[in-house]
Amino acid sequence: MQGTHAVIYLPNLRHNLDIVKKLHPIDTAICLAVKADAYGHGAVAVAREAESWGVDCLGVARVSEARILREAGIGIPILLYSLPMPDELEEALLLNLDLFLGDSELIKSTARKLTDLKARHPDMAANHRANVHLKVDTGMGRIGCQPQEALALARSIEETPELSLRGIATHLPVADGNTQEHRDFTRNQLVLFDQVVNRLSDEGIRPPLVHGLNSAGILEYPEFRCTMVRPGIMAYGYPPGKHQQHLANLLPVMELRTSVSYIKEVPPGRGLSYGHTYVTPDLRRIATLPVGYADGLFRGLSNRIQMTTSQGAAAQVGTICMDQCLLDLGPGGSGEHPGVNRYDQVVIFGPKAFESAQTLAEKLDTIPYEITCAISKRVPRVYRD
Repeated sequence: MQGTHAVIYLPNLRHNLDIVKKLHPIDTAICLAVKADAYGHGAVAVAREAESWGVDCLGVARVSEARILREAGIGIPILLYSLPMPDELEEALLLNLDLFLGDSELIKSTARKLTDLKARHPDMAANHRANVHLKVDTGMGRIGCQPQEALALARSIEETPELSLRGIATHLPVADGNTQEHRDFTRNQLVLFDQVVNRLSDEGIRPPLVHGLNSAGILEYPEFRCTMVRPGIMAYGYPPGKHQQHLANLLPVMELRTSVSYIKEVPPGRGLSYGHTYVTPDLRRIATLPVGYADGLFRGLSNRIQMTTSQGAAAQVGTICMDQCLLDLGPGGSGEHPGVNRYDQVVIFGPKAFESAQTLAEKLDTIPYEITCAISKRVPRVYRD
């Protein structure tokens, strides 16, 4: 096996999905985000596992991501979280994707495209309709109609024979915030969204899927009742905010491993790696690891992290290179880690390692999503059940 690889623990994924299910009524549908290659975990394998577990829907950000899933035999509904470009719309409809719509132009162009497809594809049922979800912008500011526009747009969808209003949705930008201002903003969003849903219901428009809770919303606002939730990072083992760790016993799904390719003793006063950002204070036992920033181990973590060996934690030293980095195994001679040998495995982050995607993210002033998504395609994923 290649020295550097990512182990994906499928039981941990199922455990985290179980938590999502327990936080909401048993009949609440789950749309699992598998965009960005399932946050770096491997979209096809994760989608298959999630489908087997019982998720109702999968969320992607690109039509190309949906194509990969369909070609792999994934048959459950797939919701496109972003808006399709004109050149993508035909493929999105042929893949039978659920689409977010939030303006009259896209409503009309989607209907026209489906009409055109039916004319060119006689095998497509004449009564086939595209499943769409009305996206309402209650404060995210990306896509979606304004709340006061929702009723007219919902009516337009209902009156369009080519479309079926399967859902209505919004998105929460600060549900992971830990200030009163953020909590008040999120609650006001949910109240506003609820008002929109009720206004449509009063007019006889009742889409079956009402959804607004992302991972942060699922953890922080379980009292908000909807018919579908959209977990993302929590399914992969991390809360969106560090302060939310106490809300659920989530288990990280990914473990990034590498192996020792070389060990040498280095005399005191010797600079190591690019820029000589680390100089040996005395005789040191230094290991070379075949992992670098091209694999997703950020250069900004140089000299800042501990890796887990069979003998305990060891400091990464020197500048992280594109393909390799260095590990300090302690003083030369017997050393602090005399049991670490060439070709031994080393864990960079994971569920039982000294570091996690969360701790690495904190060192870089970012979020664990970025850490797992950054693990590159050249790093094989190994699935454990």
